Amino acid sequence: MPTLINEPNLRVCLRRIPKGIPVPEDLEIVEAPVPEPGANEILARTIYLAVDPYIRSRLSGRHFDGQPQPGDLMLGRTVSEVIESNVAGIKPGDIVNIESGMQKYAAVDDSDILKVDPRVAPLSTALGILGMPGLTSWAGLCVLDPIKPGETILVTAASGAVGSMVGQIAHNRSEARRGGTACGSAGS
Repeated sequence: MPTLINEPNLRVCLRRIPKGIPVPEDLEIVEAPVPEPGANEILARTIYLAVDPYIRSRLSGRHFDGQPQPGDLMLGRTVSEVIESNVAGIKPGDIVNIESGMQKYAAVDDSDILKVDPRVAPLSTALGILGMPGLTSWAGLCVLDPIKPGETILVTAASGAVGSMVGQIAHNRSEARRGGTACGSAGS
């Protein structure tokens, strides 16, 4: 059944590989048809888009995922509303956290769909403290290398999405354990 959305899908694509700091001319907004979801896919409309710092390292070719090429859709994790669904347990109107890229509408498969409960916290937190930055911060400080009593934690890049959360968690956990210290640095 064709998707009944009467507007184009706006997509942010890479026009050229940036030389140094990206400028608006490195990207382009492309109009495309709204995709139709296939088997085990959903069609979702973006509500919030995370523009995370790792995108800069991807653009420069310094990320393990490789460098995007001109014409590629820019990556971005989103909080989106499901418009159509061919996935068991996901229905139109559900809110999801997905890797859909920088576009208004996306058809994505069921391999990376996380349902978001809008009653738990504001939707945008699914891309921050309740999303990848929060999980990365918590796992690093509380699971992989737990803070020890009396320890000093130095957070470099403390102004970034993950670093700012690491600083808050380290500060709170250090105070609770009496005698610990958390400090951070930012800038280049």
